[in-house]
Amino acid sequence: MQRTLEGNWTFLVVTDRINLDDQIYKTFARAGVLTEPEEQVRAQSGQDLRVLLTLIQKFRTEGGEEYPQLSDRSDVIVRTDEAHRSQYDVFAGNMRAALPQERKARRRLARKATGAFCSPDGDRESPRRIPSPLVRDQGL
Repeated sequence: MQRTLEGNWTFLVVTDRINLDDQIYKTFARAGVLTEPEEQVRAQSGQDLRVLLTLIQKFRTEGGEEYPQLSDRSDVIVRTDEAHRSQYDVFAGNMRAALPQERKARRRLARKATGAFCSPDGDRESPRRIPSPLVRDQGL
């Protein structure tokens, strides 16, 4: 099931291995989320698409070098497939430098998707909305 949200959102899906990158493309394509050919959804394609796929290694820098800003768009969301050592410290800092508006974009998207202000990344300053479970069978 796909949900349509107003806006020109782009999702950058970051993995650490080519085989995972390929697997995510195939899964998204089978689900109908991606209709573009695989080579067009790679981050190096330069295309402005709904979904881009890339490898974390592209955010590598050498010895204190600053990573360049790639976009100041406020509608780009980064999703990583696993949270482990390759996706924090220098790589994470470089992703934030490359896409400085991404954190705000994630908050806006969460508000649009849920209809409430929620914090998708655990910011302490934002209020939390605790969902109530829907109980259909009181006998359970």
